[in-house]
Amino acid sequence: MRRSMEDPDELSAYTVFCGTGTTLEELAKAAGSRWRVEIGFEEAKAEVGLSHHEVRSWHGWYRHITLALFAHAFLASIRAEEIDIEPSQKRALGAVVGGSESLWAFKRKRGHS
Repeated sequence: MRRSMEDPDELSAYTVFCGTGTTLEELAKAAGSRWRVEIGFEEAKAEVGLSHHEVRSWHGWYRHITLALFAHAFLASIRAEEIDIEPSQKRALGAVVGGSESLWAFKRKRGHS
């Protein structure tokens, strides 16, 4: 079982299968890592459009998912290193990635921050 930090009355439960001799500490670590993975997918959906795909083939879906998760990993590594990207670098990244317009300008035109 897991109790929410924000709402102590909220409980979640799931079944875990493991080998004989697995300690409670090992089970807790494995169970705890599951939540980090779910948070990562939610971040990828919000930040890099992981759930915004309209593909008609397995190959198209696979490419979209791969590129979105790669972009999320790239952003996570920038955050982990606390690298500050200057506005001039953002424009250069936009030109390299998708043409003359940056992603930030593209999103701003459509009402996203």
